[in-house]
Amino acid sequence: MGKEKNAFWFMRQAGRYLPEYKKTREQAGGFLNLCFNPALASEVTLQPIRRFGFSHAIIFSDILTIPFALGYNVKIDEAKGGPLVEIFKNSQEIFDLKSYDVFKINPVLEAIKQTRKNLPVDTRLIGFCGAPWTLAVYMLQGKSNVNNADTHIFAYEHIQEMDFLIQHLTDVIIDYLGKQIEAGCDTIQLFDSWASFLSPELFEKYVIIPHHTIFTALKAKYPHIVKIGFPRGASFMYEDYAKNSACDVMGVDQGVSIKKMQYLQKICGIQGNLDPFLLIAGGQDLIDKTHRLIRLYDTGHYIFNLGHGILPQTPTDHVDRVVKILKSVTD
Repeated sequence: MGKEKNAFWFMRQAGRYLPEYKKTREQAGGFLNLCFNPALASEVTLQPIRRFGFSHAIIFSDILTIPFALGYNVKIDEAKGGPLVEIFKNSQEIFDLKSYDVFKINPVLEAIKQTRKNLPVDTRLIGFCGAPWTLAVYMLQGKSNVNNADTHIFAYEHIQEMDFLIQHLTDVIIDYLGKQIEAGCDTIQLFDSWASFLSPELFEKYVIIPHHTIFTALKAKYPHIVKIGFPRGASFMYEDYAKNSACDVMGVDQGVSIKKMQYLQKICGIQGNLDPFLLIAGGQDLIDKTHRLIRLYDTGHYIFNLGHGILPQTPTDHVDRVVKILKSVTD
């Protein structure tokens, strides 16, 4: 995998901080309607590219597409802003899981095709999916919480069911990401949004091993694809993940020091780390941190990004300022 020049994008770069996004979402009639409308999903994917000129576009979709395609109801709690997922009724229902309904993911694939046609030729297109552990959290609990205790306890008390669920989700993800690649994506990212608070044993079993399986299978079939893994909040497990997940690039949150990132760059490419709250606050601290992160371009493979998704209250002029700094030093 070659080093990507001028590599920078922001998680959730197509989102509620952009006035054009708000208008399109209102037109769609809600978040999930927007996700499954190919023309509008493509439009909001392209909006931050037109406005800021990011080097990467990420297709507008949701990490919970797979539970939806498996037949489980997914909705958004508009009041609290979080997803709600229909949970398993019993253990047998887990063992009875079948393959997903391809018809339900076709709108995502069509949005990818439309976006690829309209992107600048040198802009990479990222496809993505929720990772097995994070999908399991939602399918077992219905929603996430601070430490997702119910899923952790389930993993210890119902080993066979958990092993089956993770393996089933792993197989589905391989197929789904493969379809995204064939539709036009040249980069894929696994979002393990709830990888924090896991014991080393559970982290290896339900994060590292499934990610390795997914990335290895995709590499064998699509060797040109850049594979990004984001085990958010992995803390002291980041090094083990970098060494053993088979990712090309590992996303890190804002809790990782630049010195640690430079060390991790010796193992794999690194993405992220800018604090989304600092992007809101702006000022000289934002400029200084941007320049410190830019130096990572010289020490290894680095993709400039946030430590998590851009927040709705983020001023667009702060994003513009960071992007201008990036372009001034990387062009």
